Amino acid sequence: MDNNFSNEMNTLKSIAKTLNQGQCLEDMLDVVVAELLKVTNLETGWIFFIDEKGEHTLISDVNLPPALCVKNKFPMCEGECWCVDRFQDGRLTKPVNIMECKRLDDAVSFEWGETNDVTHHATIPLVAGTKTYGVLNVAAGGKEHFTERELSLLEAAGYQIGTAIKRMQDLQKEEKRSEMFQRYGAFTTELNRKIPARIDQLLASHFQWDGVTFTINGETFQTINKINDDNDSYTTTFSAGQSVISLRVQGSVLDEIDRDIMQHITQYVAVTYENFRLQLEQQELAKVEERNRLARDLHDSVNQLLFSLTLTVRGLKERAQDAELVDGLEYVQSLSQQALKEMRTLIWQLRPVQLNHGLVNAISTYAKTLQLEVAIDSSGSLHLPTVIEECLWRVVQECLHNIKKHAGTNDASIKIQRLKQSVTIVIHDSGKGFDYDKGQPIPSLGLKTMQERVEILNGKVEIYSKESEGTNIMIEIPIEDGGGMK
Repeated sequence: MDNNFSNEMNTLKSIAKTLNQGQCLEDMLDVVVAELLKVTNLETGWIFFIDEKGEHTLISDVNLPPALCVKNKFPMCEGECWCVDRFQDGRLTKPVNIMECKRLDDAVSFEWGETNDVTHHATIPLVAGTKTYGVLNVAAGGKEHFTERELSLLEAAGYQIGTAIKRMQDLQKEEKRSEMFQRYGAFTTELNRKIPARIDQLLASHFQWDGVTFTINGETFQTINKINDDNDSYTTTFSAGQSVISLRVQGSVLDEIDRDIMQHITQYVAVTYENFRLQLEQQELAKVEERNRLARDLHDSVNQLLFSLTLTVRGLKERAQDAELVDGLEYVQSLSQQALKEMRTLIWQLRPVQLNHGLVNAISTYAKTLQLEVAIDSSGSLHLPTVIEECLWRVVQECLHNIKKHAGTNDASIKIQRLKQSVTIVIHDSGKGFDYDKGQPIPSLGLKTMQERVEILNGKVEIYSKESEGTNIMIEIPIEDGGGMK
């Protein structure tokens, strides 16, 4: 066995040991390239990693000529070259004996510095199975030919390097997968504590994606940064019941692990939001059932008693002879009729069946019940979360009731505007009005209750009124978090 063969075997053994023990790919490859240069009596070598997009990265270099080191190795990091071009178009399947180097040609043409007489290099593809990772280039000043033995050694080293790169990438993927699922676990735990939550804020605190767009039921409510359509992004969508969640992510590197985590996130959020929606719906159904029960009790007891009282007083009045007694009975009859009317209105308020046909229809019907002329103007989709629709309905009821009772006018207007992240409603009348300063407490229990209803949903109420100039009440409620309940 000749010394050259023994040296070559020892070199391959040393390379294998280095590649198996190394944890940092760049440092590990520097050692391997140096070992190759030593056994082959070459002067310089470098490795390009080439990704799926065909973009190359210099991940290792040893003893580069000064001309290739200028400006922080700019000639090696930018531009095209023939070895990379051959790799990208699939022509580089085995070691190439001699390849003229375009980067060195450019160095001479642009006078970047000394090339140490290096003009050509051998190129070896880095392969593991069917997967290719990049190229290894080696060269020496004045060398324009590599023997078959040299190429065989370089090819063997290339296979070892390719296998090591695959092992390191697989390890990095598993480490990333483990980390990402830990982040996912923390994200779901926090979401469960804070539902309904700002999903964008939770994602920002647990994941480091460049851009995120979060969509619920076709409407974009929450965004981290801004998706740049010129860059790569990935979108995943999942539906659960009436909740359709879409997540679009943009990042410098989005791999199958990111996509897998995104799918888990959309599925979990969709199911969580649907469960939350159903819980709210059950709560609302329970409220409606209780109101219906109370309305039935009032109808069957107090309402019937008031009706009987009205009939009794009418009969007594018809039989009474004394004028003073008749006047008294007429007053009692008037009070009982008014009480009966208010009781029927209260029963109708407790059972807002008209909401089954939408908020606008319910308002219109209630206004007719109060014999008010109300102009209603609505814009945008009025498909609202149940809790918000119920709140607005109760607020409008209180306002119309106040107009009928206090404003001294039967005319009013209501404007409803649905925006992407909020709904606004303005109730206006040109009646008597009242003097009100924002710094003062709200002057009536009804208006105070109205304000409390709105604030529960993180909304706000603004009242503008002046005596003899009418009243304007504006309510705004956010809808980006499904109502943002405290």
